[in-house]
Amino acid sequence: LTLDLSYNALSIDSISHLSALPLLQTLDVTYNMLTLLPTPMEMEKFSNLKTIKAANNGFESDAVLISLSTCPKLSSIDLSYNYLQRIPKDVIEEGCFTYLTTLDLSHNYVSEEEELLPAVLLTRLTRLLVF
Repeated sequence: LTLDLSYNALSIDSISHLSALPLLQTLDVTYNMLTLLPTPMEMEKFSNLKTIKAANNGFESDAVLISLSTCPKLSSIDLSYNYLQRIPKDVIEEGCFTYLTTLDLSHNYVSEEEELLPAVLLTRLTRLLVF
């Protein structure tokens, strides 16, 4: 199941309620003026989510990647055109991003390569986009 909710004004609560869709595999929330996502405990309930497209929002907090890291089957993340500055070390804990193969952080505010070092420990990551 793919759900395209781009170009809306979604709230964090409305995204949390989507976890009730057990067959949801792809979620597009681009252009929603979001600054945060639901908590890690809430995001963990997205049991079959494989792809999230969350480009062109207002994300700047490490909490966004930390929340996404708890989605058990997530393999592709698009966070391009936001205000993120790093990949937080918290996302490399045991059980986080187990299936992640693609991470798009292009057009964010990563200023130093060192801010991307945690990606090296994401064992299945084969595509990291940053420019």
